[in-house]
Amino acid sequence: MSMEDNRVLFSVIMLSFEFPEIKKGTKATLSDITARPEYNILNKQVAIAE
Repeated sequence: MSMEDNRVLFSVIMLSFEFPEIKKGTKATLSDITARPEYNILNKQVAIAE
């Protein structure tokens, strides 16, 4: 991290309102926790514990 990355608490932060369009009907959903790597790690820990 360089010194330019540090900001003073009262410095002005510019927000962007340009967001990519999310296509409907895509298979990847944010609410599907089973697709996350943490879920697989947890399953492996449960298997080891059993």
